Amino acid sequence: MRHAMILVGMLLLSGQMALGAQISVDQNYVSRLVDLRRLYPAQSADSVVAPKIERADYFGTNGVFNPFSPEVPSPKIIRIVGPLERGDAGKLKQTIDGIEQYGPLFVSFDSPGGVFVEAFEIASVIVDILESQDPRIAGVIVFAGDECLSACAVTFAASFDRAHPGVDDNRFVERGARLGFHMPYLPDQVEVSAGDGRAMLDLGYDISDFMVGLLDTNANPPELLRQMLKHREPDKFFELHGDLETWRLGFSPVASLEIASTISVSGLDTSTAGMLCNLALVGSRAHMSFAEDEFCDFRLGGANHEDIPNPDNLFLTQLGAAQGPVALNASCIAFSCQLRTNKDYEVGVAVWRGSDGCPSKDSDSFPSRMCRAPVEVGVHNVTNHFLAEALSCRDGAVLDGAFVQRSPITKHDVNMRTSPALDAAFVKELKAGTPVSIVGCRITTDSQGVWYEVTQSGQRGWVSARFVGGHDERFQYRGNRFGN
Repeated sequence: MRHAMILVGMLLLSGQMALGAQISVDQNYVSRLVDLRRLYPAQSADSVVAPKIERADYFGTNGVFNPFSPEVPSPKIIRIVGPLERGDAGKLKQTIDGIEQYGPLFVSFDSPGGVFVEAFEIASVIVDILESQDPRIAGVIVFAGDECLSACAVTFAASFDRAHPGVDDNRFVERGARLGFHMPYLPDQVEVSAGDGRAMLDLGYDISDFMVGLLDTNANPPELLRQMLKHREPDKFFELHGDLETWRLGFSPVASLEIASTISVSGLDTSTAGMLCNLALVGSRAHMSFAEDEFCDFRLGGANHEDIPNPDNLFLTQLGAAQGPVALNASCIAFSCQLRTNKDYEVGVAVWRGSDGCPSKDSDSFPSRMCRAPVEVGVHNVTNHFLAEALSCRDGAVLDGAFVQRSPITKHDVNMRTSPALDAAFVKELKAGTPVSIVGCRITTDSQGVWYEVTQSGQRGWVSARFVGGHDERFQYRGNRFGN
């Protein structure tokens, strides 16, 4: 009787008894998975120490499925759909063992929750394979339109390779998915004895201990547990939807090629590069002291090129990117940032602990400068969504406080167009220093990636966001940007 009542409190959010999840191989999701791309740089458990990637050959790809050779077969998708019930871990293991063709496996969740104890068991099945010498499971994922709540979210978070801290996180959340965390609860209508209450309290302790284990191994930052502890009711969740917050809390946001793309170096200047560097550091999981957080700012106001006039806001093409692949460094306090371009003129970024910026008599020069890197390091592709967050564009609107009190101004001569596209009809040219009012923004998959909708002298149109200056929201201070 006691266990039966406890199970009621640990089952569905609706309070109804369940028959368990449907677990099966569903290849209808393969093309969808292959089409997904990371929106933000890949992170690992080692990211907390902000290591330098000592690999000049690494220009990180964004794909969720990255076969290392043409012989690698298409992935298999194992779908776990419905409430998690006792015995589901065994069903999952049986499904995996029944797949005869060797190849990468992805476990996909669409579940409202269920039995927390079984969530631990399901995670154990996945982790045992992830940490083995033959890790067939390549990742876990919540697709857009699906949900993974309560006990399911615990399973998802726990499906992390602790044995290999340098391996990129492979817990993918597609933009538009719903990943929701909360603590176990007892439905209001259920009466429990003191013993039942103690059992539920023990379960809460077990879950907290389980989550602390993730924090100890740097799978996720402590804030995830703090947020989880704040939500203790059946319909209250701390939710992540495949956005910047998802990345900041240790998971891997992804989206389809229809809305995700890499950006081009065309029109990218040193001030926008500094904003990318700031976001790559402050939005990441790198440990920072209070002083580093407050004073480290890659606000790149100039460049270390005496032969080029007007050094403020130089285009990266003026620093060598027009001639082919180039690596450029900058530093602030205890961190360095490198932007690299490849043969396709795509942009990659990396931030690491250590001062490898431009030579200067003042070791803490401000604004920072950008110069040719003495050594190339491994970088991750910059996507249009990453650029959008750096430029304070989200869901078609500019974030509050994005600009200083005065009006935004154009940093360079730029063409205003009728729509956010380089081939859209020409409205007029805006000279450098022209004040504009920003009324909206849009993320695009063209070479520019982000556009602002502006008005100027009664005319309305679109300009590439990288040509507009006056930003105040630079992600230079984690305490302000992400404080709770």
